[in-house]
This record gives sequence, structure tokens and C-alpha cells, in this order.
Amino acid sequence: MIRQARTIQLARQTDRNQAKGVQIMPKKGELSKTARASLANREEVNHMTSRICAKCGEPIMLKELQPVKVVGRGMVYYHKGHYNVQ
Repeated sequence: MIRQARTIQLARQTDRNQAKGVQIMPKKGELSKTARASLANREEVNHMTSRICAKCGEPIMLKELQPVKVVGRGMVYYHKGHYNVQ
């Protein structure tokens, strides 16, 4: 009887919190709201980027992208096979 009353009390509290806009923590094993959103918005695994290779001048696919920070120039982008560490 006490357990049933506690369950009803928790259900009412949850309803009040949802009506107020209070966020509840995910249960064990569930993804958080942010994690669910990132899974829903996940981009195609390998797609054409807007970056151009500094060595060959061709657009770079995401899996082949090698960003390099150059002092004085900023970011430079290469295909992974075209970039050599000096």
C-alpha cells in the first residue's frame, strides 16, 4: 500500500515538473538529451567538404581531410596522403 502511494506521488511530481518545463535526468542506460540530438543530426560519414587541398588544388573528402595550423597563415588543408611533416 505504501509503495503504491509513493508511485502515485512520484507520478504526480513528474507531471508537475514536466508542466513547469523542468528537465529530468536520463535513467541508467539512456542517452542524454544532447547525445540524442547529436545522433539525430549526425552527418553523412564521408562527404565532400568545402576545403581545397593546398598541394593539388582539389576538393577534399572528409575522411581524407588533414587540417594543419601554420604560424602566420592560419589553417591550411591537405589530403592525408599529400601532407608531409618537415
